[in-house]
Amino acid sequence: TLGGSARERNWLALPDDASRITTRHYFEERDYAAANPARVPWLEIEVLDRPGVPPPPSDDSVAAGIRRVARFVRSRTLDQLPMLNTELPPFVSIVPNQFPAPVVPGDFGLAAVDCAYSMAPFLIGPDDALLLRAAWPSCRCANISLWNRHQQTFDYANRQVSLNRAQVEADEQGRFTLVLAHRDPGVPNWLDTEGRPFGMVFWRFMLPEGEIVTPTTEVVPFAEVAAAIS
Repeated sequence: TLGGSARERNWLALPDDASRITTRHYFEERDYAAANPARVPWLEIEVLDRPGVPPPPSDDSVAAGIRRVARFVRSRTLDQLPMLNTELPPFVSIVPNQFPAPVVPGDFGLAAVDCAYSMAPFLIGPDDALLLRAAWPSCRCANISLWNRHQQTFDYANRQVSLNRAQVEADEQGRFTLVLAHRDPGVPNWLDTEGRPFGMVFWRFMLPEGEIVTPTTEVVPFAEVAAAIS
């Protein structure tokens, strides 16, 4: 229930000028939900205490609509929550191929407060591959994805640029090695760089419990990938 009188459970207050609701949906499936047009979250909104038929447009209502649009634009520009405060978030590294310990984000940017993150840039040569060794913690769901410098996901519709727990081949302890490479190395757990020498690697662990192992990396020649992970 959004707005109205406070309720004990499943209630969010709404400010008087609220005009949109954003929901996030996380999937752990073998197929990419974002690339599947048939995989759409089921949502239905029921308005309680309908106010009735709205009056015809007036100078005041049109002016309010213009202010609403201006407020939305400003909220996504000048008033946007800072992606940085006075220092880098503790889960962000600026050192290529070196991840910080995954931690909950605090109040940085638009991060989820019940999720642990770890992010670092990758940098590899045209004939290199980056091995990422990690282990899944106890959590609700987890994944890794590749972004460009503007935090836009690589081409998920046509390439394997992210992996979740259902897609990763891991051992009985949940340990695994991912291979970040420009072309298919012929081994499990490949992440496709699209041929980009530089990008961002983002780990997400939803509702984690206990210790989260910090991912480690190793740059190896592409031709030696199979030997390095055997």
